[in-house]
Amino acid sequence: MYFKTKLKKIPLSLVKQENTFFRFTDENPCYFNFLKSSIAKLGILNPIMVQPFEKKYYRVISGFRRLQIAKELGFTFIPARILRENLSPSEILTAVLLSHPHPLSLTEKVRIVRIMKDLGISPSQICTRFGSFLEIQSPHLLEKYIRLSNYTPSVLSYISTHGLSLNQALAFENLSSEEQNLLISLGTCLSLKGYDLCNILTDLKEIATKEEKNVAAILKETEILNVSKDVKLTRSQKIDKIKKILKMKRYPYLSRVNQKLGELKKRLRFKTDLKINWDPNLEGEVKLSFNIRHPDDVGKVVEDLLDKVNLDLISQFLRVYYEGLPDKKDMGGQGSKNPSSGKANNSQSG
Repeated sequence: MYFKTKLKKIPLSLVKQENTFFRFTDENPCYFNFLKSSIAKLGILNPIMVQPFEKKYYRVISGFRRLQIAKELGFTFIPARILRENLSPSEILTAVLLSHPHPLSLTEKVRIVRIMKDLGISPSQICTRFGSFLEIQSPHLLEKYIRLSNYTPSVLSYISTHGLSLNQALAFENLSSEEQNLLISLGTCLSLKGYDLCNILTDLKEIATKEEKNVAAILKETEILNVSKDVKLTRSQKIDKIKKILKMKRYPYLSRVNQKLGELKKRLRFKTDLKINWDPNLEGEVKLSFNIRHPDDVGKVVEDLLDKVNLDLISQFLRVYYEGLPDKKDMGGQGSKNPSSGKANNSQSG
């Protein structure tokens, strides 16, 4: 139906045009090297797909990597399946999808949807005619892929390389091309997993909304990109520093409360293994914990607790925590400071 011949070896010298319009596969250097090694040993087992043009010449429709490898390895002929000349673009795409040997990735599906849009195929036709190929038979799901099809090539490449899910990929929506590329630069520089980059993006969006600015402006103001390129810091130090910058920017009040609590904790002069911990979101408990392994430990713990300096610091600690607990300034809440409201949930456990 689609092919003039099932299989034919054609001279590489006759392949004159590469029609990249139908190219949708992910660029993967590791797979390319694996494929090249396999072809060098076994030859091309899966023929490329070509279409005749200008009498004796051919243009490639599918099999761009195999063609490139064949040229690099010095092949003079290449196995090919030859499409009929009078096929419509939609029929060509159908032939390509029918012959595709591997499951489609998220970004490959996105590129195919983009090709279909460019061909003028309607969303309803995509679902009914190509839904089984793409595993996208729901109009609601297709709409998400259509939104992703507007992303820049660099973003799609990052999504593919780092294995982002559909919902994670949608986090880049409504960003300008500049903002998308800045974030990809950040993610690439720090080798961030998709989850980590999406968390950073969530913080940036919240800050941008709060300050009525765009994400690019926040990136530049916080100098996060400069931090990512600081050669004096390790990768983990860079990531920790960026997270702290964003947290301070997004939750300035909460950050100041936690900073004060941390300073008070450092001043405690416990001689035993007494520990004081708290929920940094100010939504949980303050816990004062200790271990009793020997009868003598009881007296030492009591001494620590009754030490005047320690008692004063613990009192200050609880006061700072209590005052910060109900006042959700960073959250836009109207919390009450009435102890009976249940907002203050300080506890000591041992």
